[in-house]
Parts: sequence; structure tokens; C-alpha cells
Amino acid sequence: MSETESTYANSKIEAIIRTVAAKHGIALGRNDPILILYTLNELLIIDFARKQEELVQQFRMNLEEIADNWNSNMETKSAKYVGDIENQLFQRFHSLQENQIENFNLAVSQAYTEAASISRKQSLLQLKFLRSQLRNIKLLAVMNIAVSIITLLFSIAFLKAMNFV
Repeated sequence: MSETESTYANSKIEAIIRTVAAKHGIALGRNDPILILYTLNELLIIDFARKQEELVQQFRMNLEEIADNWNSNMETKSAKYVGDIENQLFQRFHSLQENQIENFNLAVSQAYTEAASISRKQSLLQLKFLRSQLRNIKLLAVMNIAVSIITLLFSIAFLKAMNFV
């Protein structure tokens, strides 16, 4: 803990001591168990925030990697499909009559439909992965709330046991 963080933490504890004394008429010492609970809760919250930030960073990195991969795959496949279509068009242009050209246009339309279908399937797979990541983040948020509630309930029980409430 840096000197600035230590000073800030001390000032927060002093503020709690003053507030409890003013509001409840009870003098808390710096080594009072309730302040220990406060400090532990602060440490847990800071640790959870760091872990959550790490998960968010990892999620961002995964998302960027997926987007890059998807973009690269789409460029490669698009170039391949365009190249294939150009080759087919050139070959058929010289060898087919008007009705054969119409059949080729139908084949091109089917190729584009297939490419769109493949792209759609890949997009759906990527969306499933992203939904899974979002579920993990939601689970972490729920766990954070549960830990906070447990800490609150423990603090209330402790205060009752110590006849503060």
C-alpha cells in the first residue's frame, strides 16, 4: 500500500470513528473489531475489483482476437469466392451462349447465398461465445453482491453479539 493510499485509508477510518461517536455516542478505538471488519471488507472489494478488471481485460483481448480472426477469415474467404467467381465467369463467357450465361448467373447467385450462409453460421458461433463470456461476467457480479450481503449480515450479527445494536 502506498503512502497516499495509507493516508487515505487512515482518514476514512478516522471519519468512521468520528461518525460513530457523533451518531451513536460510542467511542471506537483504532483496534476495534468493527474497524477490522471494515478493513477486511475494503481489501476484499479491492481484490475483487482487480480480478474483475483482469477478467474484463481478458474478455476484451478475446473479443479483439475473435474480431481479428473473423475479419481475416472473411477477407480470405471473400477473396477466394471472388477469385473463383471471376475465373468461372471468364471461362464461361468464352464458351457459353446466351442461355448458358443465364445458368451461370444462377450459379453465381447460389455461390453468394452459400457464402452468406457460411458467414451467418460463423457469426452465430461467435455470438454464442460472446454470450458465454457475458454470462461469466454476470455470474461474477452476482457473486460480488452475494459476498457483500454476507459481509453485511455478518457485521449486523457481530454488532448484535457485541450489544452495539
